[in-house]
Amino acid sequence: MDSPGTAPYTPPLGHRRLTPLYDTAIALMTRERVWRRALVGQIEPRSGDRILDIGCGTGTLALMLHSACPYVEIIGLDPDRDALYKARRSSDD
Repeated sequence: MDSPGTAPYTPPLGHRRLTPLYDTAIALMTRERVWRRALVGQIEPRSGDRILDIGCGTGTLALMLHSACPYVEIIGLDPDRDALYKARRSSDD
């Protein structure tokens, strides 16, 4: 699944073997935390609401949403099982 066009999705950083490094690479090379924080600040969910994070990848936005809005249910959806595994592990921490 590392060759372009062989998977129905693109893994984080373009290759499955790089998935464990994705969060660190994005944090170092982009202003991810800034725009994610701005996005979370614009969401005003109410208690009992459900948020579906489509294409959640490694779950960084879903985890940030959960920290800001612990009273809502957040569901992450992604075709990449390795990225979802990393998201689940991060949510257990």
